[in-house]
Amino acid sequence: MGPSGSGKSTLLYLLGGLTHPTAGRIWLDGSELTGRDDSAVTRLRYEKIGFVFQRFNLLPTLTALENVSIALKLTFFSDGNGKRDLTPPEELLELVGLGAKKDHRPNEMSIGEQQRVAIARALVRSPSILLADEPTGSLDRDNTQKVLEIFKKLHKEHGQTIIMVTHDPDVARQGDRILHLVDGRIDS
Repeated sequence: MGPSGSGKSTLLYLLGGLTHPTAGRIWLDGSELTGRDDSAVTRLRYEKIGFVFQRFNLLPTLTALENVSIALKLTFFSDGNGKRDLTPPEELLELVGLGAKKDHRPNEMSIGEQQRVAIARALVRSPSILLADEPTGSLDRDNTQKVLEIFKKLHKEHGQTIIMVTHDPDVARQGDRILHLVDGRIDS
């Protein structure tokens, strides 16, 4: 948590290897990201991380189902440890309450529905780490609660680590630990 401009999204981008630090080192799940070439960081991100972007990053010409499925089509890397339990994209859309909208394109959906498609896409590869930038920011209270229940279930049943940025204190209280960022620093 923290005010706008405090570095919350930047922290997620650093943890996910999308941004390089100007100083210091970053370790993620036992692997150092700092100093690795882009290909190695991309591979680590592909194998371990799911992103829920604040601006969703949905492809406008694809349907909801295609936007979720696209993460499975990125086969330029093997999973390294064989086949994983992957949740079918249709099932994830049902899970986020959008099974009936699977053939809709982003411009045919509300902002909240687009956000839930982005959440389903982040989960499709069953990542061990989920980095979520304001994943409930555009959702109503009921859908916020549904998404938080999904996150809790993933953590409890699959041991998934979830690092979430939020402005909402009620959402933050759902986590095991709350960190406050002020001017790019963790304020204890």
